[in-house]
Amino acid sequence: HLYRCLDTEIKNAKEKIKKYWKDYDAFYVHFKETDIPGHDGLKEEKIRMIERIDRKFFSFVKKLNSEVVVTCDHATPTTLKRHSDDPVPVMITGESDGISRFGENYFKEGSLHFEHGYELMNYLVGVKK
Repeated sequence: HLYRCLDTEIKNAKEKIKKYWKDYDAFYVHFKETDIPGHDGLKEEKIRMIERIDRKFFSFVKKLNSEVVVTCDHATPTTLKRHSDDPVPVMITGESDGISRFGENYFKEGSLHFEHGYELMNYLVGVKK
């Protein structure tokens, strides 16, 4: 059931991006389904869902030849089975600081660290404080 919902969300996101690509500078896409295995403590299931998004959505995004920002709204560690205040990873295509993998354990080595979400948005639109 979750995969059917996730596949539908991926399909809808791709269709909307294709339809409105020329009209907008940015798109916000949120796949909520990966949160469910986090709450259920199903680590392998969460990994499979993220891999599915990578295969079905990011393979599409890579073809757009445009900057894409990937992050999440909160952490839901399978060990806690609930949301946590742990930092979340941020990836911006076209930028590299030597990190070759995306995930909570890898991003700590990267150069993008923001205390608050609005700092990321300011960074993305070029607002300096």
